[in-house]
Amino acid sequence: MNRSVVQILGIPVAVLAFCSCGTQPKQEQAPASAVPVVMTAQLHSFSQELKSDVKSLTCKPGETVMVPVTVRNTSPDAWSSVGQYPVNVSYKWFDNGKMLPIEGERTPLPAPLQPGQSATVQVKVVVPQSSGASLLRITLVQEGVQWFMAAGATPLEIPVNWH
Repeated sequence: MNRSVVQILGIPVAVLAFCSCGTQPKQEQAPASAVPVVMTAQLHSFSQELKSDVKSLTCKPGETVMVPVTVRNTSPDAWSSVGQYPVNVSYKWFDNGKMLPIEGERTPLPAPLQPGQSATVQVKVVVPQSSGASLLRITLVQEGVQWFMAAGATPLEIPVNWH
């Protein structure tokens, strides 16, 4: 330990400096469950469960809203938003049953989800500039592979009102 005295505002103050003397703090190994899941292959199952307390939206054209969604992995595969084929939360807009040609924003999962696990995600939704969309469908997407709802998974449907 080194000790020196400095003056702060004219008052002598003792400063102590500690030396580790070559010892390093013990580094803990991450448990196997904390090892990151990297999506390097296409999923075989596109099963999801999505829930939200938001039952409808009242929007202005061009507005950005955050929709809390609980995502549950009901597939036999682990999901992650990292890797060549990441899994993200996204959405599509519909008007009278017709899907609009708008690509939804992507919201990554907060952590890898093993089969049966859930996480709540704040899904960033950008409202189309032109009104007319009457339904928002939130679903997962494995980038470069498949939208879960296109593979038969039930999306989260939220009716939209315009003001």
